[in-house]
Amino acid sequence: MTSNLHTARLFARLLGAVYLVAFASLWSQLPGLIGEAGILPAQAWLERMTEWMGPDHAWRAPTICWWVGASDLVLSVMCALGVAASLVAVLGATPPMLWLVLWALYLSLCTVGQLFLNFPWDNLLLEAGLVAVLLFDRTGRPNLLGWWMLRLLLVKVMWLSGAAKWLSEDPTWTVATALDYHFWTQPLPNPLAWHAHHLGPAFHRALVYVTWVVELGLPLLVFGPRWCRRFCFLGVVGLMLGIAATGNYGFYNPLVCVIALGVLDDGDLKRVWRPLHDQGVMAGAHLVQLLAAMAILSLSVLESARHTVGLGLAPDFVSEGLEVVAPFRSVNGYGLFATMTTTRQEIIVEGSRDGRVWQPYEFAYKPGDTGRMPRQVAPHMPRLDWQLWFAAQGGRRQTAWVRPLLDRLQQATPEVLVLLEHDPFGGVPPRYLRARLFEYRFTTPEERVQTGDWWTRSFVRDLTPVLERR
Repeated sequence: MTSNLHTARLFARLLGAVYLVAFASLWSQLPGLIGEAGILPAQAWLERMTEWMGPDHAWRAPTICWWVGASDLVLSVMCALGVAASLVAVLGATPPMLWLVLWALYLSLCTVGQLFLNFPWDNLLLEAGLVAVLLFDRTGRPNLLGWWMLRLLLVKVMWLSGAAKWLSEDPTWTVATALDYHFWTQPLPNPLAWHAHHLGPAFHRALVYVTWVVELGLPLLVFGPRWCRRFCFLGVVGLMLGIAATGNYGFYNPLVCVIALGVLDDGDLKRVWRPLHDQGVMAGAHLVQLLAAMAILSLSVLESARHTVGLGLAPDFVSEGLEVVAPFRSVNGYGLFATMTTTRQEIIVEGSRDGRVWQPYEFAYKPGDTGRMPRQVAPHMPRLDWQLWFAAQGGRRQTAWVRPLLDRLQQATPEVLVLLEHDPFGGVPPRYLRARLFEYRFTTPEERVQTGDWWTRSFVRDLTPVLERR
């Protein structure tokens, strides 16, 4: 009988490492993002939600903070506990309660994190954590039901990502020109993105076709024999490494690679790690785990259907049931880059002491100074820089939070300034502030030689009027 004992324990250690990165990355950012002096204070958000949601607020916005508050100290303690629990998992512990603690802590932070913790990989980490709760028994042995849930999670993530691109009917995907734009319009390019962009259209088209195969074809090999599953694993990991090599997507790429371990077994590990000789014994699923797994799998099927064929013929209670569990963000649909952005706009924030001479605030990772090389920052997730990309591309709803950011900069709030690369006023509040929109693109090789710049930009419009501090 095929064993998954060692593979499951390796999965647990690596999933713990991803949780560790996620909590550690958040820890230093939360005071400036959602802390007491942050851009969108979590405590004020909780108070608004209490009024808006009424008595069922704890279900509609699940977070421990309803009972302990959302002060800077509480947020810091939650991150510290998350780091500690993650380290325990990295060291090899696998009890369901450990994964439940990690899941609950991260869900609590995601809920009060508002738009700053509303990324697909945040949802995927929660979903993988819930699978881990159902995968192991108290002795650390995995069960076959949980292992198949892990495999099906990989199928869902990859296949829905491909299906979303296909169903969007975005012409850049249907005619395979998406990567002509992707490398320079993605949220946070890294240094290799500039070079990848200039490899040429033929290379880009070939990569698009490879993406189609990996996302829509390879996941089906999960249901085949061992050699098929190995091919699936290599394809998925190869795609994730390629994405990580040319862009900064936080812990998303490592997380998908960890989930992809679910298609392997101990026989695969023995080929690369000879000391593994014993045949691990799989556990039986506990009744509670069995019932929870059946419920999650049913909801996952419905969620996948909603993102592909729709739920038009389904009874109303099906959609209502999905809405009931949606706040827990543990049964999700996925579809990164279903439509490709073909232009790049950036918000540039400038301050002035006299209203005549303007100096830009330089953010740590997003494009600003055209001569600054794109940076490698993943697996750290700089959430302010990421959200500024969405704000620059989006409408009024996506830019509503920019005004609180400007208010904090005009007040020279230390917790927010620490999230930036450079404050041109050295911590002294400027009298005037404005946000402007510029269109950016990568320089050509010729422009790069002539100017030394990585980007070229042109002014689009003022995003805000000039704000004066009273």
